Amino acid sequence: MLFRSIRLPVWNNPYIGLPTLVAATLEVHGAEGETLLREAQARIGRASATHLLHDGIVPLNATALELATFFSFVLRNDGFSDLRVRGDARTAWVEAGTDPYRELYGFLPSPTTTDPILWTWHAALTSVVSPGITMTPEADPIAGDATLRWRFDLAGTPVENADRRPPVAIGPVTPDQQAWLNPLVRTYAILVALIERWGTDGEALATRAYRRLGHEMGQTFMEAGIAPKGATAQQWGHVSDQIADENGLADHELIDDTPERYTTVMPACARYAVPDRKSTRLNSSH
Repeated sequence: MLFRSIRLPVWNNPYIGLPTLVAATLEVHGAEGETLLREAQARIGRASATHLLHDGIVPLNATALELATFFSFVLRNDGFSDLRVRGDARTAWVEAGTDPYRELYGFLPSPTTTDPILWTWHAALTSVVSPGITMTPEADPIAGDATLRWRFDLAGTPVENADRRPPVAIGPVTPDQQAWLNPLVRTYAILVALIERWGTDGEALATRAYRRLGHEMGQTFMEAGIAPKGATAQQWGHVSDQIADENGLADHELIDDTPERYTTVMPACARYAVPDRKSTRLNSSH
């Protein structure tokens, strides 16, 4: 057998790049970096909302319960589990019983500051989908709480939409619709912001962060028997293909498949051209 199927969603989910980049930016640029990160996540959050509304993934003027349900799908997509939703049209909660990223946060600087910055995306999306609803994080395992819990409160009367449909599950959506729910979109937004603000220094910062993350992933994969130490090109290529599938790049084409050379082409990278189209440097590195 060339490899063992990956069963470590913590290290395989594209969400893992988000806290990695946020923590690295805060470590180098402090308050200025935090402002940049929040602006980037808010901007992509509003853009995501526009596309998700257009595709009918979430209804316009969603109730508190509908938003909590929608974000339970987002959390599942981000690698969280043991998800629970409760409440009504005016007040609702979504809760994740476990946080799969505790191990990752253990080697990141500023762990308790990272999550609130990432949640700017969720708050911005909420402001477009349902302007009358406020999202309030109530608990975070990274800050020492037992669960992850968000609250949604509606100010005023719920708006009735004649064409209202409940939020759909992640599974049935098309790959292009899925792209706006994939954490890669939020990651690209940060990469674009770093490069636009700090140029080659921003690119170097991201590269250092990902190399550190890659080292930790490599060690974890070897310990779990996913990839052997000294893996051949073919062995590592098969693992990389699984990671690509998890990252929403499933329609890749196999070119070479030998122990000495393994090559795949991933045309689906074009699916993510919209949120990062302004950065030619980022696009040229794919």
